[in-house]
Amino acid sequence: MLQYCCSLSAYDHQEPESRDQIKDRPCEARVFSLLQVMTAVFGSFAHGGNDVSNAIGPLIGLWIVGVTHEVNSKMPIPLWLLVYGGIGISIGLCVWGRRVIQTLGEDLARITPSR
Repeated sequence: MLQYCCSLSAYDHQEPESRDQIKDRPCEARVFSLLQVMTAVFGSFAHGGNDVSNAIGPLIGLWIVGVTHEVNSKMPIPLWLLVYGGIGISIGLCVWGRRVIQTLGEDLARITPSR
């Protein structure tokens, strides 16, 4: 047990550049890439619903006040406002998505299927 803990602590203190040079085995990469894709799909679905509500919330509040001239939390939200928010997030993903993925997945921290 002590040997295992010492080996982990020695690995944690390596320079980040030396960790990047460790190559993944193809079999491991194949298994973990499927798991990584599934995790990303479910995580994106969960975060997407929250992002639309956060992005469109102020617009819905303004629309409700503009229509009813009062703050009314019981008024149903029109579908076209939610679609508007989804389209806006999709356009943002198409325009800036590649740069965000490049920054997070390559420049900030090297991400591979198994690490």
